[in-house]
Amino acid sequence: MTTVSTAELHDLTHTILGKAGFSAPHIDAIYNHLLYNEFAGRASHGFVRIKWTLDYIKSGALYAPDASPVRDVDMPAFKHIDGQGNIGILAALEATQAAIEGAKTAGSCTVGASNYGGTTGNMGYYARQITDAGLVCIMSCTSLCLVSPAPHCKPVNGTNPLCIGIPTGESSLPIIYDSAVTPISWGDTVLAALNGTELPEGVALDANGHPTQNAKAVVPKGSLLPIAGHKGFGLGIALEILAGPLVGGKAGKSVKGSDGLFIQAFDPACFGDKDAFYARTRQYIDEIKNSPLDDTQIRLPGEHSLNQQNTNKNNTKIELSEAVYQKMKELAA
Repeated sequence: MTTVSTAELHDLTHTILGKAGFSAPHIDAIYNHLLYNEFAGRASHGFVRIKWTLDYIKSGALYAPDASPVRDVDMPAFKHIDGQGNIGILAALEATQAAIEGAKTAGSCTVGASNYGGTTGNMGYYARQITDAGLVCIMSCTSLCLVSPAPHCKPVNGTNPLCIGIPTGESSLPIIYDSAVTPISWGDTVLAALNGTELPEGVALDANGHPTQNAKAVVPKGSLLPIAGHKGFGLGIALEILAGPLVGGKAGKSVKGSDGLFIQAFDPACFGDKDAFYARTRQYIDEIKNSPLDDTQIRLPGEHSLNQQNTNKNNTKIELSEAVYQKMKELAA
């Protein structure tokens, strides 16, 4: 790890993505997303994805870095975002705002996004914006076809995160469950390969479908295994279809990076008094926090990342993977 100033990271990001054809406002949006993830302890969704973005451009998955996403369907309770061939982060930001506006107007809003390339990013980032608006959300997106049903099988679906965001009141942190259908993310696997660290046992396969803990044998042609065996595999398939073909995106091997996003957002006030909902939810949270019989501390879904981000958000320096930092300097040269 190496200490890098956020000012230098900002300049490196603008130089690299500017040369690739992104506009300054779009680069700022991408940079803010990646920095948020680094501050939240989610380096797997941080600046390691700068290099990925260039790879997606070279592959043709991200074919219009100068385009802006548009709402091609804009009804009160149903909206669709056409990513116009640019990076998924921008399409997801537009989809998030559309979901908030729709749910505030109609009580509930379903949003799909497709026709974009590259990374959609960290679902929890968008869920935080939705919960900050006092709304509940359920989200998922497609990703590279990297998950095999079992050893000795080819990959058939993405790591497709399931994200559920629940507000708990203005003065409380939201509950944000955000998890891939694999024990580790592909970003964590790439970082392990870059940093030369070993993977946990039973989470990955090499290019021949054999279990391995060697990250360099997994990246780039190996695969990951699902959480909870057939249950995680089934969940991954369902999310692949929900965030892919249903919203106009792809599925399976045809997904190049990520090109589909699904968001359902709704106002808890539709079911009754919102303050009563918050009170019942916080009462339940107290039960959870008081469940240990010893000095064990229980964290709620997303609590650790949210606390880290809140603590670090005003920092002017971060700890970054040395390999990621050197690659960014190389790309900016």
